[in-house]
Amino acid sequence: MRSRLGVYFSVEHRRPQDYAYFRALDPTVFKIMDGGPPDYLFVRESLPGALVIARDWALSEQHADMLYHPEETGIRHAREWNMHQARLGFDRANTLILGINEPTVWEPNVPEALRLYTIALCREATTMGLRVGAMQLGVGWPGNNGEGTPPDWAPFHGVEEAILANGGALVCHEYWADQGPNELWGWWAGRTLKCPWQVPIIIGECGVDMFVKNTSVGQQHRGWIGHMPPERYAAELREYTARMSADPRFVGNCVFASDFQSHEWYSFDVEPAYQAILAIPAPPFELHLPSVGTGQKTAYVAVPSGANLRDAPSVQNSTVLIAVPRGDAVGVLGWDDNGQWANVTYQDKVGWMLGSLIVYRPPAPLLPTDPNAPGPPAQNSECWDRSLAFVRKWEGGWADDPNDPGGATNKGITYGTFAKWRADHGQPSPSKEDLKALTDGEANQIYRERYWGKAKDLEWPLCLAYFDTAVNSGTGNADQILAKSGGNFIAFMGHLIEWYASIDGFDHYGRAWMKRRADLLKEGAK
Repeated sequence: MRSRLGVYFSVEHRRPQDYAYFRALDPTVFKIMDGGPPDYLFVRESLPGALVIARDWALSEQHADMLYHPEETGIRHAREWNMHQARLGFDRANTLILGINEPTVWEPNVPEALRLYTIALCREATTMGLRVGAMQLGVGWPGNNGEGTPPDWAPFHGVEEAILANGGALVCHEYWADQGPNELWGWWAGRTLKCPWQVPIIIGECGVDMFVKNTSVGQQHRGWIGHMPPERYAAELREYTARMSADPRFVGNCVFASDFQSHEWYSFDVEPAYQAILAIPAPPFELHLPSVGTGQKTAYVAVPSGANLRDAPSVQNSTVLIAVPRGDAVGVLGWDDNGQWANVTYQDKVGWMLGSLIVYRPPAPLLPTDPNAPGPPAQNSECWDRSLAFVRKWEGGWADDPNDPGGATNKGITYGTFAKWRADHGQPSPSKEDLKALTDGEANQIYRERYWGKAKDLEWPLCLAYFDTAVNSGTGNADQILAKSGGNFIAFMGHLIEWYASIDGFDHYGRAWMKRRADLLKEGAK
């Protein structure tokens, strides 16, 4: 029997017991964080009735971008998700994309920025056939205007209409402490049900988090493990889901989390409670998943060069039936199994067209080109070659230092990054020996796909600083430092050095880290 008690899959180890649990649970909602094509394929094939919630960690943490450029960031995030879809292959009609995670709405100007960002995200996503899980408010938000008053949703006017027009859902997070979900019901757990909007409601994160009651609790002791046995936690999750299900807007909740990407989140891992959860039968219910409707939909070719209608969903193994100019309308009949190719009609022909080339509203007219206007930053192979040479010089070869939190590494590629890259390309899980045998060609491909993306739009030497930071500490950290720097190379380096001085390991690695940053400054001045 299906369950509104759903899944938050923090993709890392891909344990066999996780997949067995997912199949047995048969959830209505299935959240994937930083997953690859195999993870979305698993849901499509094994859980075809589940609504997928897709989170990209690096994108979701760009809070400064949202605050200072809310509408531009919302549009950019929709377009980035459109590009991700081509790689991940998720079903546009059955997936909700997520934006900024747990925005800091208690800070000045953030509520208005979130409102503008969410409306822009929904509108732009709609043009691409993408659906949005909107808001992602943290536990206890939005706030109240006074004691005994309900949560105040008025600052987010216009968002309800944007969600409805997009066919999306409201997504919020709810946690409780060690006395169960009924403790402070309506303040911690159950708070989202006080929202007056008539939209589908999904709880994107839920479970025990002792931090809601005790902000001094250590990170590794925040979750349910160590505070209660699996049977009690399972009963609390079932009780919470049952109370939420009394509201017809409720679609399901994603229990944080199955698996963990760093050990500090281990206490939240649901895996030890899997059998206890499955032992409690889910009550029957009628589910009303948010729908985008059926039948032919009108779309428009959006790219200036136009789009080719082909006789098969492939570029290499197909014949072009007709070239469709930009702005012309086509009828969308459906999508291929990977969600990348649209089956469309145009004039008297039926064929296939890349989904990334069409939108669901007429594209804006192209503006005339100003020959005197400055163009984008000049980028050529020399920028990539110089940046790659610098990184490779410092990263070196094989290392498996027990003091290095990244673990086994070769040519600057950690085992975790290597395994995820191999999985995303449909290859088997590698061994450490495979990592040791990593070729220069494969390493360079990983660098370019995983870390170079945003750097290609930056001028020298900022592109070098961003790329080197992304390789060393992740694209999410590089994005945050770039946002703080305002696009200034010296400011970027200042914020980067400040960050290094604040993290664990500086006593052990600090001298090497600073030598590399000094060399980067000298390289950037060339």
